[in-house]
Amino acid sequence: MAQRKKVNDDEASGIAQLEKDGMSVVKSVDGQSFHETLKPAYVSYAKEFGADNIRRIQDYK
Repeated sequence: MAQRKKVNDDEASGIAQLEKDGMSVVKSVDGQSFHETLKPAYVSYAKEFGADNIRRIQDYK
């Protein structure tokens, strides 16, 4: 539990630093749109790593 808090704190401070340095950070992602945009990459990955492996990754909850 303590490790998770450290990771969350590190992430938050890292994002804050990036924003302070002028980077625009997207904190809310449209999952469906993101998935659609990556379809060509999934096809390429399926050829390289096997369609079953990619499907298992995509189906992981």
